[in-house]
Amino acid sequence: MARISISIPDGLKAKMKAVPEPINWSAIAAKAFGDELKRVSERDREREVMEVIERLDPSYIDGESLVYQSGFSLGEGWARDEADATDLQRLDKHAAAMGSNIYRDYEEPNALAKQIIGDENAHAGDADDWWSAVLGESVESISEPEFVRGFVEGALAVWELVCARG
Repeated sequence: MARISISIPDGLKAKMKAVPEPINWSAIAAKAFGDELKRVSERDREREVMEVIERLDPSYIDGESLVYQSGFSLGEGWARDEADATDLQRLDKHAAAMGSNIYRDYEEPNALAKQIIGDENAHAGDADDWWSAVLGESVESISEPEFVRGFVEGALAVWELVCARG
């Protein structure tokens, strides 16, 4: 095993010495070094992906993916800034119940809105109003199933992060 020397503030060293039980400070430091190396590696990988994206000619990205990305971004924004936990729980529960059949909701966005609202019997106008309130000027995009899929996946990505921290 390799050995290294590190410098720490005198106050920290005094506090470490004052701990009554034996602690493997080397193991703690090694774990911290490993965690930082992992973080740096992930950051470098993310930077490489961003460089590839910037390098690629946008003409190689099909329109469907741009529509999806727009929906994903708006779904994330709605979940982060406007939705309440009940909205996201209903969306998550509905997506889990639908499983691979959720693609139907991408073609029927008002049915999806009714699930999020929590009223399957809501009028189409209520669902339209919900989409208009959430999407504003982008409301016409709900006619694109890829946009709706992106919206759902963006919202659920935020919800997954919330649940993971809970």
